[in-house]
Amino acid sequence: MNNKRFTMGDTAPGLVIDNVEDTPYVTGMLSFGELKGVSLLVPFVNNTPQFAAVKGWVRDGRPPSNLQLLTDRGRFTLYGCRTSGSSLNMGGQGFSTVRITPQEVVYKDRDGDFDDALEVTELRSRIDGLTEWTDMGATSYSLVADEKNRAQKINVEVQSPPPLVWQHGDVTFELSTNWAVDDEKPGFRVREWVCLTTKFETSRPCAEHFAEQRKIAALLTLMYGQAAVFRHHEIRDERFNAKVLTGKVVDVPFFEMVSEDTVSDYWRPLPGEMKHPLATASDVGVDGLQRWLEGFDQWERVIHPGAGTLRRPESYVEDHIVNASVSLEAAGHLIGEVEGERESWSTRGKRSYPTTATYVFRALAAVNLDWFDVAASRLALARAIANNYNDVKHPERGPMPPAEHTYVAGKIALLVVRLLALRLMEPDMNLIKAFGEDWKFNQFKQQIVGMDVYADASGRFGPRPEGLASVDED
Repeated sequence: MNNKRFTMGDTAPGLVIDNVEDTPYVTGMLSFGELKGVSLLVPFVNNTPQFAAVKGWVRDGRPPSNLQLLTDRGRFTLYGCRTSGSSLNMGGQGFSTVRITPQEVVYKDRDGDFDDALEVTELRSRIDGLTEWTDMGATSYSLVADEKNRAQKINVEVQSPPPLVWQHGDVTFELSTNWAVDDEKPGFRVREWVCLTTKFETSRPCAEHFAEQRKIAALLTLMYGQAAVFRHHEIRDERFNAKVLTGKVVDVPFFEMVSEDTVSDYWRPLPGEMKHPLATASDVGVDGLQRWLEGFDQWERVIHPGAGTLRRPESYVEDHIVNASVSLEAAGHLIGEVEGERESWSTRGKRSYPTTATYVFRALAAVNLDWFDVAASRLALARAIANNYNDVKHPERGPMPPAEHTYVAGKIALLVVRLLALRLMEPDMNLIKAFGEDWKFNQFKQQIVGMDVYADASGRFGPRPEGLASVDED
């Protein structure tokens, strides 16, 4: 592969190799589109023996699972191929096309059986916020000044720090810093970033790597309160290697890979600098990351709905309260009964049972923050959130609640989901306690005060009572 990356908006013409004996080569155009990802357009002529194999792909709706494209940029190998559209006999001249969409594309050829499915031992990814969250910088510098404190020289050292490595089950996780020198313009520039790598002892499908890496992406989303998405992937496996002309393998480096599973993330707008997470990697440490992974399966009904709605920043406020409440209900089931919740139970005949407000109350109790400025009590806030959620969800309850009430309910519920994620990593709750005493929490409550929304004793959102002290008052 040459130095010019094949990236979004690019096209590359080449020869299509299907590894079928005596099949003539045909041409194809590989393209990387914003919405469709990577696809291969293959032209052919109907009723011409040279293109019989390609016409069969259209007729059967199934090309070979693996294809290769030989281009002036190198070889691209396409895995899990399927037909995704065709146009036959355009212009009445027999000219036709078929579009092939692969599950994965690796920017390299591979040793061994051509038809094997793609499996790799290592997959390395860049995820939004990972560099800021880990603060694992590779660049340091010192300034040399004269007697008048005027800068005369800057000494720069670029060296990747030791990676952060931990084991969970049969997968090894690694957070490491990579860097590159940008020499396209005058001057000296260093770009650095942190990657997440998953490693297995034996080669595995990319889907298994993604299943593990999404757990960290969900964690970053909850820590920042905004989407943390995939931006780039590379794979490493002994079957993808670098050789000299004699055929001797001299290195097994990483090679770029594009997956249909994550390519839709690539075109999302870059978030800019991600600031003010609930906690950083150094705050929770390896032990916290271990606890996150160990508890993930049990807590996934809490994690996924909340993280999912944070990945959709332009969704309606009603989406936020519904998804966050689903998370809080799941959390309430896992937390179990807490002191003071029985008042939120409902009674039918001789039987009493927990309600949605009960599960929200349990979640609020679990994070144990002071909501005095925005609610008459913890129970009042739990009931107000539950009532808003049910008013949104059930059409028989009348009109939608006021948008500002739903906005506040969703904001509080999502914050509680995020804090529960932090509690999963640090059961001692020192970080949650510190957050409750921090300016960020006061600022969060002050926004609600400024909207004149308050959870009253009846369990409904409404205007703040007159004479109630504000957040900033002693």
